[in-house]
Amino acid sequence: EPWLRDMAAMCETFCAVDNYDEVGFWLGSERGCKRYHVDLVPHRLLVTYAGKGTEILPQGAADLHAYETGKPNSDILKDPSAPWFVNQWDVAMFRGGEK
Repeated sequence: EPWLRDMAAMCETFCAVDNYDEVGFWLGSERGCKRYHVDLVPHRLLVTYAGKGTEILPQGAADLHAYETGKPNSDILKDPSAPWFVNQWDVAMFRGGEK
């Protein structure tokens, strides 16, 4: 299947970026997180094959104090026009935050 080969190639490419020997893989159709957050992993690679892509907040678009104190998205978001969504078939790689 071309789709499976593409997913395998994405994993291989992701591992090659920082010489990782293994990768965690998740395939799903439900939105994982509803609240804005910082991933506590060194790196994350996302590919949207179908549906709406991951929502992204540009650097500086979030009130970090509101985030850190558990406030809702409406308080975290500084500018309602700032978020954007990754398109289908885009490959997005993120650097995570510190634990």
